[in-house]
Amino acid sequence: MKPGDHLLIRYQSQGCFHQTKHDLVITRTKNGAELTGIDHSPHYDAKTKSVVKDPKTPLLRAELTEADLIKLDKSFEFLRLKPGGGCTTVNDIVAVVQRGDKAVAREKFTDGTCQLDDDPQRMGFWQLVAKITPESKASKP
Repeated sequence: MKPGDHLLIRYQSQGCFHQTKHDLVITRTKNGAELTGIDHSPHYDAKTKSVVKDPKTPLLRAELTEADLIKLDKSFEFLRLKPGGGCTTVNDIVAVVQRGDKAVAREKFTDGTCQLDDDPQRMGFWQLVAKITPESKASKP
């Protein structure tokens, strides 16, 4: 990616005890990248006593280093191997590289291995979410 390019990531994770959905945007800068996002995860609202199905909650901003971007690249390399399943948690990832108003690349992955973040040389997508989630709500799925 070139400075000014955006990597749009739709990350959905569903397991026995969680269901999350996030739109993440990584914007390439001269010295790394900036990460922003929106949380679409359904949650229970105690005030209204109902489930909010698509809250569109803006998340924080974070800088990603070149080391972070290398780990993210290694995560995509792992996903391109089309690993098998076997885990009750399934992650669906859609990644689109956008240059200006034009999508120049698009990939879709499903990961049911629970192994993406087992290697410290890779970065799990939940780790990206944790970087921009207020501390009171950050947790690994």
